[in-house]
Amino acid sequence: MTNMINSSHLIYGNIIMLDNFLKSKKQKFEISQLCVPISITKGTLKCQNLCKILYSDVESGIYNNIDILIYFLYNKIFNPKFYILQIIKKNIPIITNLFSNSQFEIDEKFVTEFMKDNNITQISELFEIIDGSNLIFSMVIKKLISPVFYLKYYKNYKYSEESKLNDEFIIFEKIINTINLILKF
Repeated sequence: MTNMINSSHLIYGNIIMLDNFLKSKKQKFEISQLCVPISITKGTLKCQNLCKILYSDVESGIYNNIDILIYFLYNKIFNPKFYILQIIKKNIPIITNLFSNSQFEIDEKFVTEFMKDNNITQISELFEIIDGSNLIFSMVIKKLISPVFYLKYYKNYKYSEESKLNDEFIIFEKIINTINLILKF
């Protein structure tokens, strides 16, 4: 994405593409969709101004397009109705830091202590599906740990009975998969 042409249209287009994907029945995001600018004139005047401000911040090096997308997806975990006009630009770097290696180390310490306190011997026990989701998901939703911990481990665990997963957990997994693709982009 670093070679992608930066513009307010691109920021708007990327967020709209992600939002539409999360509302769709598709399970895998096509990363090629991220490079498609959409005219921000389709958005409200407030939306146009916000995208111009975000673009200005990208140009100034405060954060980048990936950071904006991660911020948007992170907020969708906790508020499925989160939309572009709810973006608070000063919080973008804060949320981006939740996906750092240092945050992973903090989360790992927390999870290790949790496992000791609850006599859990293997991390796989935290990923077992109970009542439609798992303990790690619950920790993320309660903001006890950041999604980065889940992101580092979730691919090691597949769920045999996906029909028993609750809708909130299914959307969470969809968001985590998308964040994973974007971070690799």
